[in-house]
Amino acid sequence: MNQLRGGEEGFTLAEMMVTIVIMLAVFFALHAVFETSMRIFSFSNNKVEAVENARVGMERMVRELRMAYPYGKASSPPDERLLSTMGETQITFGNDLDGDRRVEISDEQISYFLDGRRLMRRAGDSLAQPVAEGVSGLRIKYLKNSGGTLVTATTESEVETVRISLEVRVNRGGEPGTQTLIYQVGLKNR
Repeated sequence: MNQLRGGEEGFTLAEMMVTIVIMLAVFFALHAVFETSMRIFSFSNNKVEAVENARVGMERMVRELRMAYPYGKASSPPDERLLSTMGETQITFGNDLDGDRRVEISDEQISYFLDGRRLMRRAGDSLAQPVAEGVSGLRIKYLKNSGGTLVTATTESEVETVRISLEVRVNRGGEPGTQTLIYQVGLKNR
C-alpha cells in the first residue's frame, strides 16, 4: 500500500509561493503587452479615420475648386470673377454645371466653410451638407505667381492658386489621431 502512495507527497509552502510569484509576474507582463497593444490599435484606428475624413473632404473641395468658372463669361460686360468669397476659413465660387457658360447663383454657386468641427458644402440655395467631420482647422490662402514664386494675392483677379490646409482630429478613446492635408489648387479657368 505504501508503494501505491509514493507520488503523493505534494508541494511545500515555499514551492507554492515561488510558483504564485512567477505566475503573477507573467500575468502582469502579459497585461502590459495587452494594454500597449490596445493603445496602439486605438491610435491607429483614430489616425486612419482622421486620414480618411481629411482626404474625402479635401478631394471634393479641390476637384470643384479647380473647375471654378467665371460668374458671367457670356454676359455683357463679362464678369470674370471666379471667387465671390475669399475668407481664411470660407470660400465661395461658381461652377458651370449645365454648360450654358454662366453661373446661376441658385444652383451653381458652391461654398465651403467650417461649422464647428465640420467642413460644410453648400450648393446654391440648398441646405449645407457636411463633407468632413472632426475638422480642427481650415486655412485658405490665395496666391499669385510673381517671378516664379507664389506670393499672397491682394485682389480676386490676381488669384491663380489657392492653398488649402485641412486638419482633422479624431479621438474615439486612447490617443487622438491627427492628420493635416495641404493642397495647392491651380484655377483652371483663370
